[in-house]
Amino acid sequence: MISLLAAASGMLTAPAIEPDYGSYPRDAMLNGQSAAALVEIAVDPKGQRLSCVVLTVVGANELGQDICNLQRNARFTPAQSEVGENTYGVVRAFIKYVLAGSEQGMQIDRLVASEITFTVVGTIARRGSRPPQLESARESQIVAWPMVTFDVEALPEVDHDFVDQRVNVAIDPTGTVADCAALKQVDVKAGYGIAACQQLKGMQVTEPLSVDEQPVAHVRALEVRFALSAKSPD
Repeated sequence: MISLLAAASGMLTAPAIEPDYGSYPRDAMLNGQSAAALVEIAVDPKGQRLSCVVLTVVGANELGQDICNLQRNARFTPAQSEVGENTYGVVRAFIKYVLAGSEQGMQIDRLVASEITFTVVGTIARRGSRPPQLESARESQIVAWPMVTFDVEALPEVDHDFVDQRVNVAIDPTGTVADCAALKQVDVKAGYGIAACQQLKGMQVTEPLSVDEQPVAHVRALEVRFALSAKSPD
């Protein structure tokens, strides 16, 4: 078990993505397809994409599996190290392709991954009619894919059984956390980010990032979950 007491250090910046919002494939629109994918993208210090991997797909599988390719013209802001220099980075994004006016589109549009959701909207208009508009989802469904989970005995000031906290971490060439900076979240108390950073330092949390077959240090955002541990029966 861990204590929710710690101190974070150093400000780090993970890469940022500006998706290609005009990339909805016409065939998918004609077939009424909507999909979303969690993708992981490696970015070099010049903001150029090095690689893209689809981690999870929801909805039309063929469309979801093609999202890395569809986003080949997306733009990126490179990561920055703790001393403010551009460096290699990894960014995760939950990219949704939502066909307005379709039932599957409404289902996909309800899905929200905090801080990393982007929506590409597709519309098809019949001749002489206006294109359908994307309706606001009545009730969002939060989705999350934490990379690290810590079991705790209590969650102060929280009325449910887990808290998800995002932090930026500097990863050394072995995949180990060398530095960490908590990110402010309006719905999460600051102590959780501080505690996450304390626990993460020195942990190997991912496979090394390789460039030209050589491992390199990089910066990435990391989602950490604090979860109440299961109580043993009396």
